[in-house]
Amino acid sequence: MFSFQKHFLILRLSKYLKQNLPAVRDTLDSRSYLDMLKLNDDSYDEDFFDDDDFRDEDAYHGRLSSKPTFGRSIKSGSTAAPQNRMDTIQAFVDSNYSELSFSQRLNKYLHERDITTAMIYKRSFIDRKLISKITSSADYHPSKQTVFALCIALRLNLDESTEFLALAGYTFNQHKKYDLIIKFLLNDQIYDIDIINEILYRFHEPCFGK
Repeated sequence: MFSFQKHFLILRLSKYLKQNLPAVRDTLDSRSYLDMLKLNDDSYDEDFFDDDDFRDEDAYHGRLSSKPTFGRSIKSGSTAAPQNRMDTIQAFVDSNYSELSFSQRLNKYLHERDITTAMIYKRSFIDRKLISKITSSADYHPSKQTVFALCIALRLNLDESTEFLALAGYTFNQHKKYDLIIKFLLNDQIYDIDIINEILYRFHEPCFGK
């Protein structure tokens, strides 16, 4: 059965979800422990997290099509924006611009923490070929699910994970139960993939490696 530690973790997570996602139903007792033992099956798909797996396309393309606004829009026909407006825009760009791409940041983490692709696979079940594709291509855009898996494998804290997600064009979606669960676990620095999969399974969310 669940250890007391896992049991209280589930209870805390349930309370967290109810506070942040009121519509969620408590499904903790809807699946038996025998069903959950299937998570220990070693038959994981080597092609997990292929190019288009779990890609949040609507949110991603929505971000690409949206145009940021800063204060009032500049009317057509005006000669130029006031200098203070331009200074504000420049300050915003300077404070939010990152010189590192997602793949560069990933390679930096791998080097700093002495983590190999084999360790990444063991910790999150991301296919080695996909890891190679991400690390070698600055233009490759990983799925949100893959970024979550990398946050877990790299042992990132919540602040680091939020920054890492942003480099790939994502954020934690407060209206999605899956995102809230991952956010909760990262905040608690829970990185054991088997425990994470057990929790995801209990809440009827997709597990890593399936």
